[in-house]
Amino acid sequence: MTSQNVSRRNRYRWADEAPGWAVLTAGAAGRRRWLRYWLSDTVSGLGDLVIHHVLRLCPIDVCSAVGGYLGRRTGRGSLARKSRRARNLLAEMRPDMDDAALDDAITGMWDCIGRTYTEFSVLERLGPAGRVAIEGSENLDLARAAGGPVLVVGVHLGNFELCAAMVAAAGLAPWSVYQPPHSRFRHAIARACRERAGLRLLPPGVRVAAAAMRVLKKGGCLCMGIDEHVNGRVYGPVLDRKLVPAGNIVFAARLALATGAVLVPVWCRRIGGAHFRVQFCAPVTLASAPGRRPSAATIGDAVTALDNVFRPILNDNLDQWFMLHEVTPDVDDG
Repeated sequence: MTSQNVSRRNRYRWADEAPGWAVLTAGAAGRRRWLRYWLSDTVSGLGDLVIHHVLRLCPIDVCSAVGGYLGRRTGRGSLARKSRRARNLLAEMRPDMDDAALDDAITGMWDCIGRTYTEFSVLERLGPAGRVAIEGSENLDLARAAGGPVLVVGVHLGNFELCAAMVAAAGLAPWSVYQPPHSRFRHAIARACRERAGLRLLPPGVRVAAAAMRVLKKGGCLCMGIDEHVNGRVYGPVLDRKLVPAGNIVFAARLALATGAVLVPVWCRRIGGAHFRVQFCAPVTLASAPGRRPSAATIGDAVTALDNVFRPILNDNLDQWFMLHEVTPDVDDG
């Protein structure tokens, strides 16, 4: 069976196993889990599916604008606390910005986040519609010309989904590491949209490390973000914080060192509405030794090299960083 057929068959499977009738008799926690899975998640999930398919029929600009409106409204309403957290962090990282600039940046952040969510519905249309300008494509060509594995790493800027989609458009047939959303319905939507954009998806969970290693050892291409939000922490980039040996930034360093993969940083900037610029940076040179277990110092050097690439990029584009409102100083700065 081909990987495409397997992917289609598993599209609607979810890591959270469906609770059976017996869970209803397993106490209050069991009842809450059963009701959440079968009732509240189903109702909201069916609504998500309807909205998604309606947006797929819309012009690109309309689809994007709907998301921008919803993002700004949510940022001022139910997520106001996260807005204040993001504003405080932005003020700390960018002391040159006055109050008006900070307010504009936070509004822009929510606008960008909302647009990115709804643009899932038209993701595969953005490139062919001429909405994506590519810079640094020679860096991706250089990595491909090396003839070995390619590891493309990015951060959640602009519409970050376009980074892997542009790798696919360049003909590298990438596999993608991703973090599933909490809703099994949104998971299904995200998988379908990414597959239509040309990505092949690795199964989330404990198996992803071994699967990613196999892809690279076979000389394939892998795409992943290094600033995921897990367990209340954004692990990377380090951004002058204490390095914690965990998260995708360390995972990426280990993969590149162990397989000799060419490490290509990439990032996306929204340049107005549903128009974007995707930038492929020069490959990061690592002291790789394929087949040997890298030392902690070598891994640390690789993480620092990645951090040095993305620190100035993030600092100049914090208003479009998907993770700005998730960074918790009392956790991340400890």
